[in-house]
Amino acid sequence: MAIRMHETHPGRQVPAVQSISSEAAIPTSDWRRELPTLTGESAVLRQIRLSDAASLLMLLGSEDVVRYITPTPTTIAAFEDVIRAALDRQRQGRSAFFAVLPRGTDVAVGIVQVRSLERGFKTAEWGVALGTPYWGRGLFTGAAALVMRFAFETVGVQRLEARSRVDNARANAAFQKIGAVLEGVLRETFERDGRRYDQCLWSILAGERGPSGEKPARDAPDGLFNGDREDVVIH
Repeated sequence: MAIRMHETHPGRQVPAVQSISSEAAIPTSDWRRELPTLTGESAVLRQIRLSDAASLLMLLGSEDVVRYITPTPTTIAAFEDVIRAALDRQRQGRSAFFAVLPRGTDVAVGIVQVRSLERGFKTAEWGVALGTPYWGRGLFTGAAALVMRFAFETVGVQRLEARSRVDNARANAAFQKIGAVLEGVLRETFERDGRRYDQCLWSILAGERGPSGEKPARDAPDGLFNGDREDVVIH
C-alpha cells in the first residue's frame, strides 16, 4: 500500500510547527527525538532506521507500488539519504516517519509518514507504503489504527487527511473500511509518467474514531470501490 508521500521531495518545504504542550502527549518521551513503538494485532510501527533502507528499497520498488506514488530511491545510499532527511524533519517537529513491521518480526516492510500541514500540527496528512508481498494481511488496517492514535493522542492532530487516485478502487475501499470521510475529488493533482490524475480527498477528525483508532465505515459512491481487499496501493 502507498499513500502520497510529498516529503520525499527535497525541495518541498513545510513551515516549522510550534511546540506541542505536554498535556497533549501520551508517552513521556518526546516523539521528535525518538518515535514510540506502537504495537497492534497485526502490525508494529517503530522509528525508521538507516538499516531499514535495504529491505524497503527491495519491497517498495516494484511497479505495483510505484505506479501510485512519487518515484522511490533506486539505491540503498539514496534511500538512506531519504531516511536521514525524514529524521531531520522529525527533530524539527514537522513530520513523523515510522517503519511498518509485521508483528513478530523486525524487518521493515513498509513506511508510514504523518506530516504537518499547518503551524501547530493541528491539520496533518498521512501516507503509507507497503511492499506487495504484505498486501492482504491486514497490515494497512492495523497500521492505520496505530497511526491515528499516535496522531490524535500524542501529537495533538485534530484533522488527518489522505489522498488516493480516483481510479484506485481498492485503495478507496480501504479508506472507507477505516471510516474515513470522502470530502471530494481534486482534479489532476497527481502526475505520473507525464499523465495527470484526479485524487480523492479523505479525512478523519480527532473526535470521530473509537478506542481502537477506527470508527464505523461510511457510505460512499459505489464506483470508487470493489471492496475485495483491504491492503492496496494508495497515493
